[in-house]
Amino acid sequence: YLRSPFFWIFNKYGNPLRTAEIMGAVFIVGSLIFSFFWIKDRERSPYVGALLFFALYVGGTAVGTGGGRLIFGIIQATSERYTTPAVMAWAAIFIVMISFSGGFKVWSWRVTPVVFCLFSIFLLIYQSKALKPNYQLMFDRNIGALASTLGVNDEFYVNQLYPTADFVMKMAKTATQKKLGYANAFPFAGNAAAMGESYTDSSKGSCQAVIDSIEYLPIGGDFLRAKGWVFNNALKSIPVKFFMMNQENKIVGVVLTGLPRSDLRDIYGEFAEQAGFVGYSMVAARGQAVKLVAADGSCSAEASHPVAVIGAPALK
Repeated sequence: YLRSPFFWIFNKYGNPLRTAEIMGAVFIVGSLIFSFFWIKDRERSPYVGALLFFALYVGGTAVGTGGGRLIFGIIQATSERYTTPAVMAWAAIFIVMISFSGGFKVWSWRVTPVVFCLFSIFLLIYQSKALKPNYQLMFDRNIGALASTLGVNDEFYVNQLYPTADFVMKMAKTATQKKLGYANAFPFAGNAAAMGESYTDSSKGSCQAVIDSIEYLPIGGDFLRAKGWVFNNALKSIPVKFFMMNQENKIVGVVLTGLPRSDLRDIYGEFAEQAGFVGYSMVAARGQAVKLVAADGSCSAEASHPVAVIGAPALK
């Protein structure tokens, strides 16, 4: 918590975790030393006192947030979080340090700005990564949201939303019932209610699609996880959401596109790079011929639902 800025500054140099640990200790010891000097000072500056109390507040927050999560295990308690307060606490301690070294003009007015500039540059190197979209992370979270609104406890994807999957499932159930938040937004709204219902395919064109595999989920209920790819080659587009229909024109699953697939990009072009999909199909659809129908009505595609289930016990 307190050491996090230095972990990211030195992330690619030497042993960043050890460096961060040392700096975390420096922060704590330095804060205690400066507090001692401030208390002993007859002309105590209220501004320095405010900064020291702010550093204490951030330290207390670290203890509170970490300690409050001990009930979820040591990994939860010590997981990284809330970097901004740590950066602000370090800035406060730097200012306190400068105030105590005010007599050293060279340090105060020449060296300090250089140090701050160097730290800012190092941090900017990593912060610049935020300018590049993380399509894999966004996709994983979308599938987690899809699973939670369908009532499918797919821990791998649901944990992308929050570390405790059971909490997300309970929250999503309430949100779906009351039509709140993402549960009431495209492409997640209405999916659970649509399962098993009749659906009319009014697609304007055809898509290319393959269901590569279906996977067993230990606590997935009546659903299997489906993986594959689909896109509209004629329009060079990838609809976001597809319903999976059986031969009786009933919805038996739903999938979302957006999974990066470099193999598709190499074959079909740049537009197909995110044509991979993940979704959920009802166990009853296993081994059947199905149709993937775009929710926006742009296209549909025939596909075969695989019989073999990855990681499954004896499914009947």
